[in-house]
Amino acid sequence: MPPGSEAAHRLRRVPMAAPSRTRRIRLRPNPGPRRRRLLRPVQALFTWDGWAKVGALATAVAAIGALVFTNASLRVSAEQQRLAAQGQVAERFTRAGEMLGDDSSHVRMGGLYLLEQLARDSERYRRESFEVIGAFVRDTASLRKAPCAADIQIDPEAKPPRAPVEVQAALTIIGRRTGSIGHEIDIAHTCLAGADLRGAQLSDALLDGSVLARARLTGANLHWADLRGADLRGVDADDVVVPNSDVALDSVVVDLSAAFLSGADLSGASFRMADFHEAFLTGAILRDASMPDTNATDTHWSKADMSGVFLMGSDFGRALLDDTRFVGAQLREVSFVGASMRGADLTDAHLGGADLRGADLTGATLTGADFGGEQYLCVLDDFSRETCATRPEPWAVYDDTTRWPAGFTPSWTSPLPRAAG
Repeated sequence: MPPGSEAAHRLRRVPMAAPSRTRRIRLRPNPGPRRRRLLRPVQALFTWDGWAKVGALATAVAAIGALVFTNASLRVSAEQQRLAAQGQVAERFTRAGEMLGDDSSHVRMGGLYLLEQLARDSERYRRESFEVIGAFVRDTASLRKAPCAADIQIDPEAKPPRAPVEVQAALTIIGRRTGSIGHEIDIAHTCLAGADLRGAQLSDALLDGSVLARARLTGANLHWADLRGADLRGVDADDVVVPNSDVALDSVVVDLSAAFLSGADLSGASFRMADFHEAFLTGAILRDASMPDTNATDTHWSKADMSGVFLMGSDFGRALLDDTRFVGAQLREVSFVGASMRGADLTDAHLGGADLRGADLTGATLTGADFGGEQYLCVLDDFSRETCATRPEPWAVYDDTTRWPAGFTPSWTSPLPRAAG
């Protein structure tokens, strides 16, 4: 083949095969005993059957962590909601205060009802809400602004006055509150003449110096209320019928137990079955008041003026009635058992059927008193009558200073020594 031929040219383009190389494989010798000991823990770690438990434990830890995180998130969210709710309550409280200062009476009444709702919804603002309502009454009906008792007609036939609409709304809200608010309601020295307080919850209320003339008090709770110096002339606590109801309140009594009524003026007041138990009425004025079936046990009436009062069927057991005026009073069937009536004036009083067992009449005046014509002076527990002359126990305590009706001589001996001279 010539060097320049086509065949020679093709042979030059075909690469020559590389000489073959023999690949040597190096065999590793078996590990020795020392190396096997070193590898054994590693092999045991990879073949340990507790890896499943470790995985379960890791899953549990992760779940607990997720719960803790979720709980923390919820607590943060709850705190945010609480703060937001407090902000809303505070905003409502502020808004109610602004409404009470508005020129429109309708807006002011809306503020009162907003405070009432706030007191129900928020225990934190309950006390503050009623304090604001009480302050509203003291400001709106203050006696310093204008006297309100001068033109009041005590005559039951005369049209009674009516409290202003806003004041009546505030009193209604105060009177229908439930539970304790932690302190007394202060509405002292206010003009509440003609107010409708039927069934009102006014226990512990401060009403000293207030004018409640011709107010309606049937069923009101004035337990421990402070009514010292209050004007209660012509108040009405007799039977009334609740609107839209066929139930008469003849079994509902006004609760004045333990109330402070010292110096109060209850002239012409009308109570029926009222509860004055342990009340303080020192120096009170009850001229011509009507108080039949009254519970006045353990009360304090010293120096009270009860001239012309109607007390038939009332219980004044153990009452303190020293120097009290009962001139012309209707005291039939009244129990004065154990009462202290030292220096009391019972001139022309009607005492038919009155029970004066154990009553202390030392220095009392009974001139012109009427014991019932038949000289029945005592009422037994079974309501049967007998003259005191036939009773084995003493009737009343008396001494030489006791002035009896003309022609009357006690048929019993006083359990106390007679005064000298």
